Amino acid sequence: MLRLHSFKAKLLLWIMPLLTLGLLSLSGGAYWYINHVVQEELTASMLSVTAKAAESVNTWCKTLLLEPETIASTPAAKMINQSFQQIDEENANRHSFLHQKYPDIFLDIYAANREGVYHTIQQSGNRLSIFEGSIQNRDYFRSIMAGGPSQITPPLLSRTTGLPTIFVVAPITDDRQQPQGLIGTGISLEYVQHIAENLKIGKTGYGVVIAQDGSFIYHPDQTLIMAKKITDISDPEVVELGKRMLSGRSGIFHFTSQGEKKVAFYQPVPLTGWSVAAMLPEAELLAPIRQMLQWLTAITAFILLLIGGVIWLAANRLSRPLQEMEAHTDELAAGNLTLEPLTIQSQDEIGRLAGKFNFMSSKLRLMLKELEGKNTSLKQEVTARRQAETALQQAHDSLEIKVEEKTQELLAANQELTAMNEEIQTANSTLATMNQQLEEEIQVRCQVENDLVLRERQYRASVSLLTRPIEEVDHCLKAILQNALQLIKAPGGYIGMYSPEGTEFIIHHAVGIHEALLGEKMSAHAGMKQDVYRSGELIYTENYQCYPGLNGDERLKRLSSVVMLPLKQDGKIIGILAASWIDERHPISQEDIEVIRQFGDLASVALERASVYAENRHMAFHDSLTGLPNRASLNRYLEGEMQKARSGIASGVILFIDMDDLKMVNDNFGHSNGDAIITAVAGHIRAILDPSAFVARLDGDKFVTILPGEEHCRQAAQIAQKVLMALNREYPVADQSLHMSASIGLVIYPVDGDTAEDILKKADSAVYAAKKAGRSSWRFYDPSLQQETYEAILLTNSLRRVLERGELSLHYQPQLLPDGRTIVGFEALLRWHSPEYGQVSPLRFIPLAEKSGLITPIGQWVLEETCRFVKRLSALGWDDLHVAVNISPKQLLACNFVSRIRTIIETAQIKPKQIVLEVTESVLIESLEQSVEKMQQLHDFGVALALDDFGTGYSSLTYLKSLPVDILKIDKSFIDKNCTDHDQRQLVASMIELGHALNLTIVAEGVETEPQLELLQQYGCDCIQGYIFSKPLPEQAALAFLEQKRKKLSVPDGPS
Repeated sequence: MLRLHSFKAKLLLWIMPLLTLGLLSLSGGAYWYINHVVQEELTASMLSVTAKAAESVNTWCKTLLLEPETIASTPAAKMINQSFQQIDEENANRHSFLHQKYPDIFLDIYAANREGVYHTIQQSGNRLSIFEGSIQNRDYFRSIMAGGPSQITPPLLSRTTGLPTIFVVAPITDDRQQPQGLIGTGISLEYVQHIAENLKIGKTGYGVVIAQDGSFIYHPDQTLIMAKKITDISDPEVVELGKRMLSGRSGIFHFTSQGEKKVAFYQPVPLTGWSVAAMLPEAELLAPIRQMLQWLTAITAFILLLIGGVIWLAANRLSRPLQEMEAHTDELAAGNLTLEPLTIQSQDEIGRLAGKFNFMSSKLRLMLKELEGKNTSLKQEVTARRQAETALQQAHDSLEIKVEEKTQELLAANQELTAMNEEIQTANSTLATMNQQLEEEIQVRCQVENDLVLRERQYRASVSLLTRPIEEVDHCLKAILQNALQLIKAPGGYIGMYSPEGTEFIIHHAVGIHEALLGEKMSAHAGMKQDVYRSGELIYTENYQCYPGLNGDERLKRLSSVVMLPLKQDGKIIGILAASWIDERHPISQEDIEVIRQFGDLASVALERASVYAENRHMAFHDSLTGLPNRASLNRYLEGEMQKARSGIASGVILFIDMDDLKMVNDNFGHSNGDAIITAVAGHIRAILDPSAFVARLDGDKFVTILPGEEHCRQAAQIAQKVLMALNREYPVADQSLHMSASIGLVIYPVDGDTAEDILKKADSAVYAAKKAGRSSWRFYDPSLQQETYEAILLTNSLRRVLERGELSLHYQPQLLPDGRTIVGFEALLRWHSPEYGQVSPLRFIPLAEKSGLITPIGQWVLEETCRFVKRLSALGWDDLHVAVNISPKQLLACNFVSRIRTIIETAQIKPKQIVLEVTESVLIESLEQSVEKMQQLHDFGVALALDDFGTGYSSLTYLKSLPVDILKIDKSFIDKNCTDHDQRQLVASMIELGHALNLTIVAEGVETEPQLELLQQYGCDCIQGYIFSKPLPEQAALAFLEQKRKKLSVPDGPS
């Protein structure tokens, strides 16, 4: 059995662990190094493969940009806003070439003008076709038209092919590099998908390509392509991978999907913002490393067992001579000196040790003999030493006698020293008294110095408080009070404020005895507070209880001395800084008075800052004219209401109030009168509504009121009617009364919306509907209103191209004498036949043209076409007929309106009197002086002027007398009721009589029945226009109408 302390055991216990540890460390290090190198090589290889795939896609995309940029620079592309013909031919030729060379890449080529209308070239078999549409709402179109560079769009479904496609677009620019349209090519994603398929690595690895918005361009699961975004996957680790891929960086991502650990190697495609990734299971990636570990473990175990056996045999051979030496040593220790020498035949260290052991044994025998001789000599030496000790004892006794003698001498000397010490103590006592006096003087000086330092530090701290945010004014005042009281050593004090009228006083910050009075209203007309307010000076009383006019408050019975300092702002006393002492009188020094004055000044500055801040804040959130909250305040309040509404804890009604025709007041009577009406309206709204209502002025004549609560929702209609009645009244304007009305739009939140922007937009739609319904009314929001707005936007967009496409035409309605036999002229009526919307009513598109500003070019076209028609009439011998044209407000108010009319008439080479310009009363009233001046210039030129829709506008008879008009047209609304309503008949008769009194020609429009015609003949109407004689006719039909009547009708001069 192996002994733990034997040489053999120690040898094995030392060598075997070291050998095992070294071998295991070597194996572990080898495994780590090989694993690190292999894993780095695998990672680098995978990243390189992915990078090459991404670079291929990036290079491919760069190449794609060349095609549309080349086409966009051609002359044919530059002409796109004039005609699509040249660019369609260019694209058709290019499409044929590209389809032959790259049949699976280029799907189509298209060109779009600046309005978003595009033509695309498609190939079906061997036949090319052109498809037309609009890309106005595409993001890439908006980007290009905003000055953006050539770009590749995110993958989307083509409106032309219906396939997942990317579009490569390049801007068409003019000579000033301004965008005029774009050239685009539809590109198939098949090439990208082919590259992704080649990323398959190992048995189960696969490639993935995603777009900049996260959409899958390629994935082995075909159901995900263009159908889902990687960030919409339910697995959070896959979503994290998507975020890293979309970050525009390359990298490696370890994740677990469907219970399996995977590794993704991803690289960005810089040009498009896409990302390419190769994915495979982690087990498959690390399989070679695991196999290497198994082999390395087996080899290490085998080598360890082999070396262990060899060391065991070597230890046995080495330990046998040592065991023989151990037995020989035991015999020597037992006293056996007759042993034979060891016989170990070895030339190594153990053999040499055995020889030296034999030599040591012989030496040991000789040493024992020498020790016996030395023992005898030692005994003799001990006897001699005992004799020397006896002699030493005798010398010691003699020495003690001498020491006693010296001790007596030292005691005598010590008594002399004690007397000297008493004298020194008396001197020290005198020095201590002097030292105490010096210390007391030093303490007084230190206290004075500390007080000065404290005053300076506290004053600086108080001043620094004034630089803090203004919201901390209360903290600032409290700190000022505390520092002031501490410096003048007052146990109590306060800062209080007078009411604006100076009748009440309230303590806002207090220390000591005054804390009991915090926030309590008290009279300002008593005691010291009254005297401070009246005099505006600091007042100090050493005996407060004897001060005249005190109210005898029991809580202040202990007050002895008080000092009060007025706080001033702009010369007005607004408060008091007070300090007080209790129980014993305290005389105050001039220095303390200066201190309290300094802190009083600081408090006044702090209060003034707070006042200025409050005033600025009020100005920022309130309308300066009415004092109502402004748009910023409305948005903040409305956001809070919407947040509560989204949480289900709030609801209410919003009234959007818009005054009708306030612009007319501003333009004709001045903005000061308009402001007076706005101020009066604000007062009426606040007076009529519940105090809980939030009322704000947006801008101009628009107000918004918010009434929170379910009860207000149920009573919304009654509230709107009540507000309407309050606002529909007479308002004083320029020394006269003018009747004004309002229109109101209502929305209920959160039913109609739960965001501030959305709810205000819908309220605006509702008030627009109220105005459209005839003004002076209210309307609830209806979802159809947004549909109407959307349709109006589309209609306006189409209206922008009507002149270019030639979709407008003029119809001419004859105007005849009441006998029906004599034609005096026509009225030109605008018609629009849209390929998209069919025949569009003028009542629908003319307001849109006026609102969008398109009425100006359309109106000029109408005038030019009318003059051309008049020229044709003259050529056929009808040069005495006139043609009437309606003029819009924007045309009349244009600065070059008169010169433009003259130019058009002179260019057409017709007589000015052959043209009648019809102007409505509402057009005149918008800018009366300017309109009358222009009308007078046209009248002097020879153009006839007609006042259209008389009786439906706002002008008075006074204005009518000053207008240079020749013709008065009675609106169809009066004619319709002419036969059935007695009052209406009298009104029409009065209009005709009034017109004749002013030497005006009267034209009745919209006459449809014989009874209407007979009454108008009876009243003496000069001219009739309506379906009773003819509907509006196209140009050729109007000429045919004249030709048919040529033999029957006489044609006198038209009205001039």
